[in-house]
Amino acid sequence: MKENNQYLATNQTMGLFPIHHPTFQTKIYDRDNIFYSTQSPMEIIEETCLTRGASYEGRVQSVRTMLNYPYKTPLLLCQMEMLCAFPTMSPTSNENVWIFPNHIKYFSKSLRHVSVTFLNDETVTVKCSIAAFTKQYGKTITCQSYFLTHPLHPTPTPRLYIGTRGQVPRPK
Repeated sequence: MKENNQYLATNQTMGLFPIHHPTFQTKIYDRDNIFYSTQSPMEIIEETCLTRGASYEGRVQSVRTMLNYPYKTPLLLCQMEMLCAFPTMSPTSNENVWIFPNHIKYFSKSLRHVSVTFLNDETVTVKCSIAAFTKQYGKTITCQSYFLTHPLHPTPTPRLYIGTRGQVPRPK
């Protein structure tokens, strides 16, 4: 069992699953490993947002404002990396799972759950209806597409100062 109590979500993260364990709160599915953390899934999400320049609340508000997704809002954790995740339930629920859709190979109905297979062929079961999962997946893909084409902070045009005789004039 690999322990990581300072985990931050990255483009390697596939899912954050809450677990009921005496020590650990989260089972982390990473592309190459499975980790266990004493942090809750929500603490990992909040810390990841903060290390990438904004609060969880700010990131949620941005998506809600731009895309009008008031409930179970997908989250753009980092625009530069297009790192997105979606909650399978209310983010405040102790049973909520955070899924990172860029790693999904396919998903299907499995009784009253959803079976998710990631690109590395790891398969997990999520307590969620197939309709809800499909809707969350679609909202997250829309979120990624929107922020790819509507950058929050457009790249500023560089200023080029050309002076005489190799001197760079000072801006006025």
